[in-house]
Amino acid sequence: MDAIWVYYVLATFLVIFISIVGYSIYQEERAGKKDVESI
Repeated sequence: MDAIWVYYVLATFLVIFISIVGYSIYQEERAGKKDVESI
């Protein structure tokens, strides 16, 4: 049963990683839309 905390830590890092990647993609999409609008 000691392995449960390992999966908990992995899941936590996975959520943080997805949040960072998702936020980066969101910022790039906003920047892309602004560039398109400026043109």
